[in-house]
Amino acid sequence: MLFYLRSRNNGSALISVLILLAFSSSLLIVFLNISKQDQKQINSFKKNNSILMQLHAVEDFAINILNVDYQNSPNMTYRNENWGNSIPAFAVGTYSVSLDIEDLQSKLNINSLMRNASDINFIQLERMISLFDQLDINQDLLYALIDWIDLHSDTITAAGAEDDHYLNLNPPYRTANNYIENLDEILLIKGFDYKILKKLKPHITAISHGSNININTVSNETISFLHPMIGLINSEKIIRQRNKSPFENRKDFAFFLKYDLRLSDSIINEVTSMITTKSDNFRIHAKITKLDHSLQFSTNINHDLDVSQFVKHNRVIKKIESM
Repeated sequence: MLFYLRSRNNGSALISVLILLAFSSSLLIVFLNISKQDQKQINSFKKNNSILMQLHAVEDFAINILNVDYQNSPNMTYRNENWGNSIPAFAVGTYSVSLDIEDLQSKLNINSLMRNASDINFIQLERMISLFDQLDINQDLLYALIDWIDLHSDTITAAGAEDDHYLNLNPPYRTANNYIENLDEILLIKGFDYKILKKLKPHITAISHGSNININTVSNETISFLHPMIGLINSEKIIRQRNKSPFENRKDFAFFLKYDLRLSDSIINEVTSMITTKSDNFRIHAKITKLDHSLQFSTNINHDLDVSQFVKHNRVIKKIESM
């Protein structure tokens, strides 16, 4: 009997050992899986952190370029400076980096449609009307754009729109009643769509309303919209002159308009009132590639008068993809 009991006890012990081994094995597998998962997360964190460091390095590199150019010519910004040279892809350790710097003041600033929160800038409005006409865009959309920016709740014309229009949409939203921060915001405004925005993007920007267009960097296509009296012929003359020698200041440009283009004083005042020869607002467009992964982003960079340096803000990650 004792033998029987002992045998049963030995069997129970054996079963217990087997159960314990099975449990330990299962627990070990769980621990291994957790370890692998943790390791995967750690590796992902290291990779993301490494890419983020490269991203900051690219931004700082662009800022250094702009600061050097500013020190060399604080009163002028022109295309033949360092910032104007596209930087093709180059290797940084295991990464590949490419970079372009865009002058945001080389385009018409839609925020300059308003002198302040309630007063329309009619000179800028005329420029924008000329642009819309040339691009075959209904100029009435400009009044919806003005209503979106101005503070009051009354529409400028019947083509405009305020809260009573936007609150009836699905989903409803209110008018911004503020300056536009990003061009894509235009898609929220009555009458605008992707097709119109695509036409406008090469010619317009959305920066501080006090930022004028830089005559030294404005594109060949946009320069003719500065005034009806500029036109294609005078645009070519301005481009040839600035390529030969960039305009040092507005007085220098006004002198050229008067004695080379023979424009009247009233026209010169209209043109130069919204012109500058230096830029404080830029955007970098960059791509970082590592093995079979790439990251594309853009970052706004502006000149901070308080520190007399360029600083970065408003980064947008455009695309992360496997190649």
